[in-house]
Amino acid sequence: MLQPQTLVPSTLKSSVMRNRNCIYFMILMIWPVLSSTGRTTDLLLNEEIGDVIDARENDRYNFFGAIPGFAAAQLMPRGSDAFSFYLLRNSADRAQFTLLDMHEQSLVQIRSKIAGRIAAVEQDTSSIEEAVFPVAESLWHEKSGHKKVVLRDGSQFYGIFARARTDTLIVQTQGGLIIAAPMRMIVNIFDDVPRGEGKFYRSDPHATRLLFAPTGRGLSAGRGYFADYYIFFPTLAYGVTDFLTIAGGMSIIPGLPLPQQIFYFMPKMTFRASDKVGIAGGLLFLPIPEEQEDLSLAYSVASFGSEEGALTLGLGVPIISGTSYSPVILIGGDLQVSNSVKLITENWLFTGPDTFALLSGGIRFFSDRIAVDLAIITSDQFWQGEGFPFLPWVDFAVLFGK
Repeated sequence: MLQPQTLVPSTLKSSVMRNRNCIYFMILMIWPVLSSTGRTTDLLLNEEIGDVIDARENDRYNFFGAIPGFAAAQLMPRGSDAFSFYLLRNSADRAQFTLLDMHEQSLVQIRSKIAGRIAAVEQDTSSIEEAVFPVAESLWHEKSGHKKVVLRDGSQFYGIFARARTDTLIVQTQGGLIIAAPMRMIVNIFDDVPRGEGKFYRSDPHATRLLFAPTGRGLSAGRGYFADYYIFFPTLAYGVTDFLTIAGGMSIIPGLPLPQQIFYFMPKMTFRASDKVGIAGGLLFLPIPEEQEDLSLAYSVASFGSEEGALTLGLGVPIISGTSYSPVILIGGDLQVSNSVKLITENWLFTGPDTFALLSGGIRFFSDRIAVDLAIITSDQFWQGEGFPFLPWVDFAVLFGK
């Protein structure tokens, strides 16, 4: 096996600088969680229309354009300083739900646009042919009429949207139960395809990663997880927006003083190219304690498929003291085989003069908010010695947030 000393040149690092950087990092990690605490889920849009835009108000002020069967829209927070309009409409045979992300628009800007349109209509001083927040018809596209509804208290249920009554969604479950879900109680809605006789698979809560490597999927805004690898390497991740995830942590190796513990920071940007393709890029920053230079890995990955099964391909470039080294290639995949089990493989090819590969295969057990991975890792170099040629891999993750 290659030793870290053969990859990283030597230098001295200041313990004071490490501790200060650690404090900055912890503030960065905790602040989005603290800043989102206590935020109201009912956002008043305007004194005249309240917090819900109904069909009559949309017809009068043309907020979203001409949407057949429009029922209602409500602005909801989605992470730190991020907002989306939740929209409901009735189609020919059932109700439909979609999200309209406001991207960088603040609550003040959204309210200002609404107030401006109301004033314009009341004074009849300008045309309202153009919608304030236009909604593309493609946003209503559905893979399946069967849905998974996730509520703010963490509960979820499956069914078909029967009708939309203003800001309330009427859902009929497979067992015939009728549930009325107000939009303000809904966190998200997912397309779910039934497996067999009306049964559904739950989604993998930790689908943003294979065993350790990232996938092309990202955390949604306001959602995060605490993970622990080999017990001694805890990690905290948080979706700042639907496109940006920050993650990091530090080792807790017994007997090792704080300056010699390993700190790591992993920002990640994601982009969903289509329903079947997710693309991500990011950086793994890994300061090596004591007499080693800092090590970084810039990477990009793409996942092809769904959360039930996908192929993930990636390319990483190690960077040490500003110098790039031979790239690292990732080939991985995951396949859900039951309601709570997924098979995972993650394989790395380290190119360059000392080319070698790391191969792994394992299994993930998961519930709605917990995932546990058990796997084995091997390499061609492991088989050259007399020892056991496999290394065990153990990790778990606990999801939190909406």
